[in-house]
Formats: sequence, C-alpha cells, structure tokens
Amino acid sequence: MESQRALVENLTYTELKIHARLPVTLVQNLSNCMRDYHIAGANVRRLELSSVAVLLLMLSGCCKPFDAPTKQENEAARAWVTASWRGQYDWTRIAQWKRVTESRILRAETLLRSIAVVRMTKEEAQELVGESNVTEENETPYLLRAVGDTKEVFPLELDVRPDGTVWVGGGANSKCPVAMRRRPVVV
Repeated sequence: MESQRALVENLTYTELKIHARLPVTLVQNLSNCMRDYHIAGANVRRLELSSVAVLLLMLSGCCKPFDAPTKQENEAARAWVTASWRGQYDWTRIAQWKRVTESRILRAETLLRSIAVVRMTKEEAQELVGESNVTEENETPYLLRAVGDTKEVFPLELDVRPDGTVWVGGGANSKCPVAMRRRPVVV
C-alpha cells in the first residue's frame, strides 16, 4: 500500500516536473490551441442560441391572436355552431352538395339569419352556387348553414340521418386556434 502511495506521489512529482520543463514554444502552441478552442466554443454557443431562438419562433409563430376582421368573422361563425349529435351513429354521407360562391355569401347569410335551413327553387340555388347542375331532376334544393375554416384548407362533410337531420361538419387539426367562417352550402 505504501509503495503504491509512494509511486503516486512520485508520479505526481514527475508530472509536475514534466510540465515545468516544457519548452516555451510548446507552451505557446498549447495556449494558441486553447484560444482556438474557446473561439470554437463561442461559435457553438452562438449556433445553439440561434437554433433555440428559431425553434421558439417556429413553435409560437402560428399561435397569434386573430386580427380584428378575422375575429369578427370567427364570432359570427360561432353563432352557427350547434351542439354535437348524440345517440346512435346512423348517418349517411351526402356526396352531392355545392358551396355558395364568394360573391353570393352575403345573400345566403341573409336568408339563413333566423333559420338553419331554407327550401329554395332550382333557379335560386343555381344563382347562389353559380352552376346549373345543383340538384337532380326531381329533387328540391336546400340552403344550409355550414362553418369551415377561413382559408378553406379543411374539408366540409355533410351527413343525413334517417329522420332527415342533416349534419354539416368541418374540422381542423392544429395546435393553434383555427379561425372559422360561415360557409353556406346548397344540398
């Protein structure tokens, strides 16, 4: 045990001697190397900080409050949103429906102001959607309330129950609030 301690002390003493006997040029080279290391470390820190800043900006970038017109549009659309359906899932997808054209949305909103569904003539429906083939020959067109996202990125889906209840659904998967907008449709 004592021989190991003496060896360690001797080794430590030898290491100190070795360090003390380094030529001056080697010491200068080592100090230059250390300065280079610190410069590289500073660059790495700068890169880390800028990466963190970019990441934080990306994460918080889309979650901004709505501007005034979008907020107003969103609140108006919220008035059209109803409670979710309950009970048995017995819905059938409605494949044939049309959106009201942008230029006719105000007219459609006026018609839907106090009621969620308006029975229409084929001519009225054609005027609202801007197309001639709105419904089949013997079908009656209806104007319905619908709510979608403001940029029309996410699709609307229409379903009907055997009792005639129509469900117009639209959704968005996002970590940030997605602004809504009234999107009347003709079925």
